Amino acid sequence: MRTSSLCKYGLSIAAVLLFSPIAFGQEGEESFRLEGIHRFGVEAASGWTVFRDSIEEGSRKVLPSEVFAESSGSSAVFLLRKLDGRETTYRVSAGKRKRNFVVKVFKPDTVSSFTHKSKGNPDVRTFIVVPATLSEKSRLVVVMHGLGRNADGYIASWEDWAKVNDSVVIAPEFRREDWRSSAEYNSGNMIAGGKRVPRSRWSFQVAEDIAERVRKGFGLAAARYDMFGHSAGGQFVHRFSLFMPEANVRLFLAANSGWYTAPDLTIEFPYGLRHPLLEIASEDVIEWTKKSVVILRGTEDTERTPNLRQTPEADAQGQHRYDRAGYMFRKISEVNPETTWKMIEVPGAGHSQKVMAPAAQQVIEDANRQEEGRARPR
Repeated sequence: MRTSSLCKYGLSIAAVLLFSPIAFGQEGEESFRLEGIHRFGVEAASGWTVFRDSIEEGSRKVLPSEVFAESSGSSAVFLLRKLDGRETTYRVSAGKRKRNFVVKVFKPDTVSSFTHKSKGNPDVRTFIVVPATLSEKSRLVVVMHGLGRNADGYIASWEDWAKVNDSVVIAPEFRREDWRSSAEYNSGNMIAGGKRVPRSRWSFQVAEDIAERVRKGFGLAAARYDMFGHSAGGQFVHRFSLFMPEANVRLFLAANSGWYTAPDLTIEFPYGLRHPLLEIASEDVIEWTKKSVVILRGTEDTERTPNLRQTPEADAQGQHRYDRAGYMFRKISEVNPETTWKMIEVPGAGHSQKVMAPAAQQVIEDANRQEEGRARPR
């Protein structure tokens, strides 16, 4: 096996094998990994070529591919680094049959981003933090931004927490240029022009697809992830919990939502569930009340700001976000007095995702400890 791919960084293969972990790629599948040393192997491969693809993270400009390294033999070891400010993907081609490994790499404990593409939908830039402690035991948290569509600001509130809690945290950015209204983003993009939108184009489905891509890409063992949203993101999360019943979500954390979709089949959607294109029955509403949904409300989130919806339907839920959270929890409790939904008050918190994020993080930490306690042998 040639060593040029390592020696140009001043490293020998012996040193790499001694001090660095080795990761094995799965042929044909996209893998998400921390930057570093990666080993690949296939039967009867005669040669290896590594291509590096990169995209500028801000402008999303696609840069020309380049041949990064070459080697020979039935296995190969390459040092795969993430380029600063660029989404970096390596395509490792092996043998005459050109078997391919695709590896997207990330720096540890650092905010970066990648682009999610899906047929019929706009690209979604997704911010991400990957802990240096990454393993199959790491957990995944999805963070949904608010009206400002500032996913970068939201991920910043989770960066330090991710590092010390062994969690991959992602924040998809649904740009206003692509998802123009609340109907398209925080109400799921389920109905448009009097017609039901194909499920693949729902913002709910896009978020689920991104989460599953990340979970499988990193090979995380936990089948379920947690989802947090603030303001418009909180609206997204509580509706997601109803309209995506098969999603692999453990905790739905909805903070300081401006208004709600109530569990009421007599109130017109989106304030309730009455709509000829919605396939929601009373049984679905009951199942909704059994989800692990947590409503978080700041005790000082009581202002009627210009970006608070003030329609008669919204005002029927309360005059401000604090009261409207209480309205939603009461409605859920009326449907099912033994609901698993919870409501948590955050003392002194106004309409700030930075202040609400730690409260959500505490809920996740508590849930993790409970699961770890159940998993320990007695």
